[in-house]
Amino acid sequence: RTMKATYEALVDSRGYALLISSASAFPALPGITVYGASKAGVDHLANNLRLELRSHGVEIGVAYPSWVDTDLVRDQYEELPYFKKALDSEPNFLGRVTPLDEAVLSLVEAIIERRRRVYIPEFVGFFHLARTAMVSSVWDFVLGFFAGKMLPEMNKESRDLGRSFGKTSAETQRRKP
Repeated sequence: RTMKATYEALVDSRGYALLISSASAFPALPGITVYGASKAGVDHLANNLRLELRSHGVEIGVAYPSWVDTDLVRDQYEELPYFKKALDSEPNFLGRVTPLDEAVLSLVEAIIERRRRVYIPEFVGFFHLARTAMVSSVWDFVLGFFAGKMLPEMNKESRDLGRSFGKTSAETQRRKP
């Protein structure tokens, strides 16, 4: 919707747009199917728009943040024990939550430099390179084994919350009586 609304202004100004995808666009990860698919869609949208608008002098970038210190991540960490356990058990670089000001600075720099891609933090670029391996039959086997063990617990915790969004999300706030 944003790209449709700004299309003419981008073309007239030979501008730049930075679309926000996610590190979740690369691997197939059980438990975040819809989120991962939507972020992969943003990645694909950016790649297509880059080609379609190139002749108009428009540049398109895409950002791939991992865990950023936002309400969404904080809510999940506080409310879902399995999420907390999973994040805390990751190696430091995988479980690291990027401070919001650091993530914003990376986005601002990407806009100023009109970058094609920005990874937050930078190690997320490795996942971009390894995306083919992360949808392979070996990945399916390994993650499929863990999914069978973790998904029932994850799903129960989510159902027990009685809502599909974090306590501070706009969707949850809108539904309050």
